[in-house]
Amino acid sequence: MHQPPRCSTVITCVFAIGKALEDQGSFAESFGAYQQGNELKRPECRYRAELAEQNTQQQIKICTAEFFASRQGWGNPSPDPIFIIGLPRSGSTLLEQILASHSQVEGTQELPNVQQIVSRLRGFGPETDDPRYPRILASLSTEDFRKLGEEYLAGTRIYRSGRAFFIDKMPNNFRHVGLIHLMLPNARIIDARREPMACCFSNFKQLFANGQEFTYSIDDIARYYRTYLELMRHWDQVLPDAYCVCTTKMSSMTSKAASVACWSTAGLSSRRNVLHSMKLSAACVPRARSRYGRESFVGVSTNGRTLSPGSDP
Repeated sequence: MHQPPRCSTVITCVFAIGKALEDQGSFAESFGAYQQGNELKRPECRYRAELAEQNTQQQIKICTAEFFASRQGWGNPSPDPIFIIGLPRSGSTLLEQILASHSQVEGTQELPNVQQIVSRLRGFGPETDDPRYPRILASLSTEDFRKLGEEYLAGTRIYRSGRAFFIDKMPNNFRHVGLIHLMLPNARIIDARREPMACCFSNFKQLFANGQEFTYSIDDIARYYRTYLELMRHWDQVLPDAYCVCTTKMSSMTSKAASVACWSTAGLSSRRNVLHSMKLSAACVPRARSRYGRESFVGVSTNGRTLSPGSDP
């Protein structure tokens, strides 16, 4: 039987120690363990913050309001997909569960289909100075985008069981809102947004099974979060009606009220269980408070850096 590298076992144990210390209230020691786990994990990762930042600037340069206006109505008109985008640990799973409680919506998982299309459009080779994607979007025709929409729908059909609408909750799709809108202009796109400190710290203390390599350094998390906000602000400016923001935070709302709010955000009727036009509103969803709490890691510092509530990375 294949045994995982010893280093991976050590990293897993260090993160587990951090969680155990957190659970018993030893927050400074817990933070230190998480920091050590991330320092051990980071050298294994190939993530380069400058490439993510470059991609953001390329998306902003290519995907202008004029660019979308000249391509209005392109793509496949199917309204079936509901994309939940954002950062990992932002409450997207809870949001998916609430939306999937609607009779016409089914949850699936973090589907790879958009990324597969992006990988093909990007082609081989890094092309770090002038990447093929998203530049290639400008050269694609209405027929190209229609076929891409059909390809996405055909590829995701295996995850569906017959309901009218389905959820794709791959968070990293926030980088591809432009592509999604061009190939599926009637798809609903929801940005699951969590309080910045809570979201970033939750990523910092999480050892992911795979991917999300930006999470193993405070600096990388901060830079990634900035690109996320910058790109989402851009989508809001050039595609103001294409997506909505759903905030996930502590709330006194009942489960029923939260469900109605989420359904309304996604354009779902709570009475007739049918879709109506998207309502651009924010839904406050109740979620359990971490035992860490925001106050728990105030003042904990490492290498001269301090985390404090209310400070955006």
